[in-house]
Amino acid sequence: MKTPTLEEFIKTYVENKAKSETRESYADWLMKNGVNAEKIYREAQSVINSDYARALAGYGKNAESLHRLGLTGSGYSDYLNGKAYSVMQSQKQKALSDYADNVRKNTKGYSDYIADLTKAQDEKIRKTINDITSKGLINFDDAYNYAVSIGLTGDDAKAAAKGGSDAARGALKEEIMKTVGKSAFTKNEAYNYSLGLGLTEEEAAEIAVYAEKMNKYSELPDSVIDEIINEINKNSKK
Repeated sequence: MKTPTLEEFIKTYVENKAKSETRESYADWLMKNGVNAEKIYREAQSVINSDYARALAGYGKNAESLHRLGLTGSGYSDYLNGKAYSVMQSQKQKALSDYADNVRKNTKGYSDYIADLTKAQDEKIRKTINDITSKGLINFDDAYNYAVSIGLTGDDAKAAAKGGSDAARGALKEEIMKTVGKSAFTKNEAYNYSLGLGLTEEEAAEIAVYAEKMNKYSELPDSVIDEIINEINKNSKK
């Protein structure tokens, strides 16, 4: 099974956390940052219905005016009622369109909030992993304590510690392999050298076996040895 690269590790962690972490809910975000589309729509509907009722021929002043002019029940009454209905329908269509626009704005706003949160999280974890790697913190506990000291918590600190310490350990192993390969270390010397630099007994044993194999290449130019080491590292990641 192929060992994931540091980039793949960060990407997978951030994506998985984005799916599982409980962030500010849509309802909470909406209350603080969004537009209450439902309330605006209900209020618009109330105003529209009220305006429609007042615009009908039989309502209040309209009815009085038509009665005074002798137009009650006339075609003009029908005209007023038809016009009121047409205006109402037009206003309802606009209210519905405004509602849909507000919902879309809210959805996009929340989506952007999640995207920005994920991006910021990604960048902070990435920087912490790079810092841990550059500092050579190969032990998880040391890496974790560093991550916590700069503000990461919980799973974020653990992820940064794992990614950074693994990368630092990998870089150290590669340097040890180059040193061992070019210096013709014996198996025992390579083992003790590796332990002294912080590798585990299992890792040191691997380096020792590697040193034994590399002794036959000790007379080769450094450039050739580097190529051999790179090829071995490439194959070990597959």
